[in-house]
Amino acid sequence: MVALALGCAKKKIETKDIDYFRNHLNAEMDYSEMIHIFGKPDTDLGNGELHIYEYTFYDSTSVRIGYLDKIVYACVVDKNRNLVEDLL
Repeated sequence: MVALALGCAKKKIETKDIDYFRNHLNAEMDYSEMIHIFGKPDTDLGNGELHIYEYTFYDSTSVRIGYLDKIVYACVVDKNRNLVEDLL
């Protein structure tokens, strides 16, 4: 039963797309608000001081959100990790 609930929650996060981030992301969000709106990130690529939260989509593009005590930047990268678009 728990596995089923976790599977559903993960699927919901995966169905969000870059437009969802464009429409809902703002520089004033704190971490708990980000998690509430986008779910837990797939990865934290940060170094312990700066968090780089990454949300990866089915086509291997990703949204990366740089975070200290607030959002520092947000961007879209392609499957080769090249910058595609700055979101913030």
